[in-house]
Amino acid sequence: MGEYMVQDRTWLEVWESDKASLSLDPSSSDHAILREFLAVAEVDLNKILKTIGVPTDDRDVHDNAYRSIHFILGFAKIMGLMKAAHVLAPADYLLDLGRKDGNFTRNSMDYVIKLSINTGLKIFHEISQSEICNLDTSEIIEECARYIKPLIEMDVIAANECQNIVYDPAP
Repeated sequence: MGEYMVQDRTWLEVWESDKASLSLDPSSSDHAILREFLAVAEVDLNKILKTIGVPTDDRDVHDNAYRSIHFILGFAKIMGLMKAAHVLAPADYLLDLGRKDGNFTRNSMDYVIKLSINTGLKIFHEISQSEICNLDTSEIIEECARYIKPLIEMDVIAANECQNIVYDPAP
């Protein structure tokens, strides 16, 4: 996902859905699925929050955190929770980036991941309580973008440098 997110940067922009109320009108079967999803997402997001900022050499911890956020973001999209999916996109990108080198401190990555996830948790909590979310996430998206844009530029530069390396098979 990381490469796609570098190319299409619309997720770093404020969307109309970030400012608008999110209200649900799910069918009874969707309602049960949504309730179960919200409960699982809350547990998994809180697990991720506990791992960020804790030094570890266990790559599985970072890989599992990324897989969890990626699943939650994708399922939120499927359920039509675009406000939640959008606000979780920065955490998804940064967890993918951070798991590759195990460094979550560059450009305050840990701060942005926590901001993104905590806001997602607020959205999920509001939805589970009243099936509506009036939280305006536009400032959160802007805050995350301020930190992420320089990381994307560094990532693009590093990728370009790797492409310029010539492999010489001669001994």
